[in-house]
Amino acid sequence: MALDNLGEREEATRIGAEALAMRQRLYPSDHPDVSESLNNLAVIYNGRGMPAEAEPLYRQALEMSQRLYTGDHPGTAMSLSNLATVRLNLGRASDAASLYAESLDMYRRLYGDDNPRVTNAITNLARAQQAQGMTEAARANFDDAIRRLRAANPEGSGSLARVLWRSGVARMENNDLDGAMRDFEESVALSEKFIPADHPHVAEHRKALEDCRAAMGK
Repeated sequence: MALDNLGEREEATRIGAEALAMRQRLYPSDHPDVSESLNNLAVIYNGRGMPAEAEPLYRQALEMSQRLYTGDHPGTAMSLSNLATVRLNLGRASDAASLYAESLDMYRRLYGDDNPRVTNAITNLARAQQAQGMTEAARANFDDAIRRLRAANPEGSGSLARVLWRSGVARMENNDLDGAMRDFEESVALSEKFIPADHPHVAEHRKALEDCRAAMGK
């Protein structure tokens, strides 16, 4: 469902809550369908800018996944990442970093080191580390994610554009304007090549480049 206005977002929330309630009636104990509905409703709340409402749903989904699946499981790894993201949005960067690290380790055990899920998890961990002020650790992980994305797609990609933008933002925060400029310039070039022109990321990447140039007096 496209969530283009408040009415549609509220309707999506109502439908998501009803689906969760129905599955909870059908499956009184732990069940993958209930975990899925918890995640789905949390996604809707988070998409509406309501992370406080999303957080307990993500937490319940993770706890259920951990009870359903012994050891490593893709659903558990995803739930760890989802909960980390919403806690990062709530300003709980330390909690987010711990969850992202746990998710990263699980993805590595599940899929090996050379997997897109691992690259995404490394990027997420870098974001949380940057929010904690762990500059060197974040820098190393952003660089690792960029290296992996370049190896996977030598011609570039929209994913690489986004990670370069995130890297540039981190460099700006650390007053590395020359490094930020390089990241933003490449991010914009890749965005214009691989992302639809009307996508909000394109405008966001261009504005970051403009802001960096202004900070450098250019």
